Amino acid sequence: MLPLIRTLFDIALLRKGPESVPRSGILLLMSLVLWAVAAFSFTSLIENAGGADIRRELLNFALAMTCYYAVLAGTGNGERVMQTLTTLIGCGALMALCFTATLVTIGQLA
Repeated sequence: MLPLIRTLFDIALLRKGPESVPRSGILLLMSLVLWAVAAFSFTSLIENAGGADIRRELLNFALAMTCYYAVLAGTGNGERVMQTLTTLIGCGALMALCFTATLVTIGQLA
């Protein structure tokens, strides 16, 4: 998992591109797990959310992935769907975890 996280950080910092992530269902699953941890931690720690916010987060996630898939398929890059979705999900999860950690830290300092 650590090499995936390093690669996702490099992608988020624009040092690498989504082509650096191998096409793998296991990596996509790992990114989904990372996203689920990020979404759960954000909604439980920051928003004190109930089930409605988690459902809204899942709906937004499904809509975004559908739109990305449509763009890739529409431009003829359907073979890159798995790599792109793995990268998008993973980088979004890392940013959400960093954002959550920052807000929790600032909240404890204030």
